[in-house]
Amino acid sequence: MKQRLLALVVCPLCGDDLRCDPDDVDRADAEEIMEAELSCARGHRYPVINGVPRLLAPELLADTLRQFHAQHFRRYRAYWENTPSAESSTEGRTLRSFSYQWNVFSEMYPHWEENFRSYFEPLVKRDDFAGKLVLDAGCGFGRHAFYAAKFGAEVLAMDLSEAVEAAYENTRSLDNVHVVQADLYRAPLRPVFDLIYCVGVIQHLSRPAEGFGRLASLLRETGGLFVWVYGKRQGFYRGVDLLRLVSTRLSLRWLYGITFFLNLASFLCFSLPYRILRSVPLARRLADVWPFTRYANLPLRVGHADWFDRLSVPSTVYFSREQVEDWYAVTDLSDVEIQSRDGIGWRALGKAKVNC
Repeated sequence: MKQRLLALVVCPLCGDDLRCDPDDVDRADAEEIMEAELSCARGHRYPVINGVPRLLAPELLADTLRQFHAQHFRRYRAYWENTPSAESSTEGRTLRSFSYQWNVFSEMYPHWEENFRSYFEPLVKRDDFAGKLVLDAGCGFGRHAFYAAKFGAEVLAMDLSEAVEAAYENTRSLDNVHVVQADLYRAPLRPVFDLIYCVGVIQHLSRPAEGFGRLASLLRETGGLFVWVYGKRQGFYRGVDLLRLVSTRLSLRWLYGITFFLNLASFLCFSLPYRILRSVPLARRLADVWPFTRYANLPLRVGHADWFDRLSVPSTVYFSREQVEDWYAVTDLSDVEIQSRDGIGWRALGKAKVNC
């Protein structure tokens, strides 16, 4: 954690300023605070663990420390003793799922830059990040935060889950990235952001419109809010929904093994034949119409990660264009542009209105 971050965050419970123990600052390694405690004037306390502030509400913080940071949980046991568990809630289950997923599938590939562009362009171009203060809401393992920062933005990368561990490691070489563990519904942030983007997250919220509204409230005047969400789907994806009735009840380790074989089967049935057809001049016309070729030129692990993602997250919702339009209308954002991306999702950008 960099000291600069304290100017951007607030207590998620009361909205007060957060301060860091001066002794923790003095022990910082080259201005990076790895282990510390943040607190507000009302006595709410939050640990900094492995360089990441854990700014979660009590029930989620207690469960996170209990499951992933036993030493810190013991230190705070008296403080959280009467806090109810959120482990069985949608948020708690989502936290556990993404904590596993993005620390297992945390590899950074050169392909991620092209992937970054495919989500954002043409609504948000590379040059649009330069000099901006940007919020990555639901950063996962940090692939988008990495490129937003490389393109010149100061990025606050936020995630509900322990994916922040992978995000911190993947962006640690960049001085213009901050990583925070926090709940989007109670995002502990000041309304100072020039650009907020939320890619592939809102569809997993139990209250999507509320989550969108919270993000819109964090924009500064003239700031922009970009989202990408699942669109209404048919065919193959409806079959995936049927599988989810069972898959979301399995242990994550079992699901890892099952999705390994599902990904291998899809590679053998679609990606490998496509590669062969493409290499044979007389078969290239057939290659042009071959189905499910999206992963043909990608590392096998990318397909495995996507299979796991489809089948592991507790809640997944699909949206119509009209629903996305309504989010922007209700939050009074203007100059809204909405586009289909590859026929499977909606990307949208709207801007905060200037108060005269």
